[in-house]
Amino acid sequence: MRLMIETRTSDSLQKLAERFPKAAVSALNKTGARLKTEASRIVRKEYRAKKSGVDKTFKVSKATRDRPVVVFRSTGRRLSLTDFGARQTRTGVTVAMKRGIRIKYPHAFIATMPSGHTGVFIRSDISSEQFKKRKSKSSMRHGLPIIQITGPSVPTILGSQKTRERLTQFVKDTLPALLRHEIEFFGR
Repeated sequence: MRLMIETRTSDSLQKLAERFPKAAVSALNKTGARLKTEASRIVRKEYRAKKSGVDKTFKVSKATRDRPVVVFRSTGRRLSLTDFGARQTRTGVTVAMKRGIRIKYPHAFIATMPSGHTGVFIRSDISSEQFKKRKSKSSMRHGLPIIQITGPSVPTILGSQKTRERLTQFVKDTLPALLRHEIEFFGR
């Protein structure tokens, strides 16, 4: 999944940016960096994900004088439950995905794959036909395929209408102030 945020600037800001292109580029790039931080905060405020796991999904394309546009993208797959602080218990795995709520996954286990990836896994369920064909019920779980249990992806979390509005409003509040500051700095 992919998320992009686009905002339009007012005419007065556009004219200032044309008069001071170096200040405009600097203000846009600083706004992009701050947007990345704010998006990470929003995700981690609602979900108990690791900062490194969330920030890995962000990419900010910087502005230049020829292309005075900053593009903020969030792309990526679903986060591993280990990014949410998964804990192995005697009966399975518990995960605190959202703040204050711990979910239990019975029969799940935490394992490290040969590639070095650590995740929460569970043996897939068995159909009733396969169960009837088994000779003994004690070997019911042995030999079943293992699947990974994952959480939501960061673009999905950021894709909600409420979150998009918050990020858009953040850009609208931050960019004019930074542009004025950069014009003062470069106008000396």
